[in-house]
Amino acid sequence: TDEGGSKSVSPQRTTRPITSANGSKSQTPMNRADENDEGLGDTQREMNLIVSGGQIVQPSNGAENASQQLTAGSSGRPGVSPSPIGVSSTTTSVNDSISVKFDVDPDEGNSDGCCGSVVRKITGYVRRTMKSWSIYRAHPCFWISIPYALLYVSVLGFGGIMVAYLKTLGCSDYILALGRGLSALVAVFPTFVVPYMIPRKGLYKTGEYMMFAQVLCLVPLAIAFLAGIGDSSTKITTVITVNTTSGTTDTETVTTKNTPVLLIVIIFFSVCASRFGLWGFDLAQTQMMQELVQKAETGRVNGSQELIVNTCWLLSYLLTVIFHQPEMFKWPAIISFGAISLATLIFTFVGMKTTAIMREQAAATLDYA
Repeated sequence: TDEGGSKSVSPQRTTRPITSANGSKSQTPMNRADENDEGLGDTQREMNLIVSGGQIVQPSNGAENASQQLTAGSSGRPGVSPSPIGVSSTTTSVNDSISVKFDVDPDEGNSDGCCGSVVRKITGYVRRTMKSWSIYRAHPCFWISIPYALLYVSVLGFGGIMVAYLKTLGCSDYILALGRGLSALVAVFPTFVVPYMIPRKGLYKTGEYMMFAQVLCLVPLAIAFLAGIGDSSTKITTVITVNTTSGTTDTETVTTKNTPVLLIVIIFFSVCASRFGLWGFDLAQTQMMQELVQKAETGRVNGSQELIVNTCWLLSYLLTVIFHQPEMFKWPAIISFGAISLATLIFTFVGMKTTAIMREQAAATLDYA
């Protein structure tokens, strides 16, 4: 009882017998927390060991039985201790205490060891990447995903590159916003058309039709750039001024730039219309990958495909780095049209063959099952 008259109850302590190595028993106090272990089995009490001074000391009277079970192991042979999680296999036998040797990295804290660990991680990552690439390269769907990746080597879309070029042609923000909105609206229609075509034409034919639709829509744009329609937008004029008072003549070169309305109309029409075939093929190709790639290889195949897609995407920016002048934009546009045409040819001839092989293999597997 304290000075204020309140009572405080100290935790009850009782004793429990501990058997030493020579077989004698001694009493040791235990608190309420230890009494909670009385309802547990010997093995569970053995897991509630107290780590002290690098050793694990057994507090329970059933520790000998539990340690014998721990020493015997799953094979029933005494003297062979199983390796607990996080503990090395060099655990000693149990008498009064159990000394445990934990797994410690010998290079921990060493700068050379850290460098070695980083090198091992990098080499392991490279090894896994090369293994995934070999699986992806040998997979028949390789020639289906390559055309899909080639579509990203393109500046013929309302991305940042095309918008910057149209701004140099004199397009207002209102016209650019209208074109991008119309392009997004056209891209929605394949979500209704492709599910309608697949049951009637087949998945592969649907993708083939969409590829040809995209190429046909971009043909006018390629012809316009090859014909140099936008090249006449810049006009250089030489102005000669005669000063009647002094009798001197001044020559001044004035550069005027006209807005190529015809080129802008062709760009808007071709790019907006080509979104239908682009996103229609995207839906068809994605469903092909889902149906033809086994579940065990989905991660490796799709990851390798995304690697090629991002590489091709970077190539489109590299084109504008090389041809950085607005007057040179026609060359990235023509190269983009060539990449899309090449993707169509690969999908038409090589992809058709590989798709037929994969469908035959799938049919043979179903017949065997």
